[in-house]
Amino acid sequence: MERICRKAKEDPAYQRGWETAKTETEDALQSKEQRTNQENRNKTLEIQDELLYRKIMLWVPNDKELIQVILESEHDTKVAGHMGQDKTIELI
Repeated sequence: MERICRKAKEDPAYQRGWETAKTETEDALQSKEQRTNQENRNKTLEIQDELLYRKIMLWVPNDKELIQVILESEHDTKVAGHMGQDKTIELI
């Protein structure tokens, strides 16, 4: 997670997404808009624990080495085994 945070600072698309999520959050707070948990989950971009999420999934910065580490972590573990491409993608 630390590596994701470091790489996020170098990714222009991630930074634009971060600013969009930050602006949407601030706008909602200023208007005192009350949302249900389900409505919050449907937001496209949101910030949780200092990380950016898109459609409830962690946004991984565009960095080839980082992406490779994440792919290998889910593909090469003994627990993951070889359950096929679809299962590996689901794990990620």
